[in-house]
Amino acid sequence: MLQTVPEGHRVILMTPHDGSADASYNSEKLAVYERSLVNQYKYVTLADWNTLAKAHPEAFTGTDGTHFGGNEVGGALYAQCINDALKAAEKTPTK
Repeated sequence: MLQTVPEGHRVILMTPHDGSADASYNSEKLAVYERSLVNQYKYVTLADWNTLAKAHPEAFTGTDGTHFGGNEVGGALYAQCINDALKAAEKTPTK
């Protein structure tokens, strides 16, 4: 997919979060892989939702631990993750 990105564009990848996942889960493996892509492609920025979500279990109070729906803390944190990634991407080169 990253090779097909047109010239003049950037990519933001968001790591997945599964509240019950351990290192053997595909979601965790994908998060590790996405983190590695930032070092390989200067036009890729990471929105590391996986790390942020794990650091804030209060964002999932009253939920299944993966989906924060209805939790204002979770919604604000998710929006912050996206906003921070957009700001960081602005400072990176395009393809």
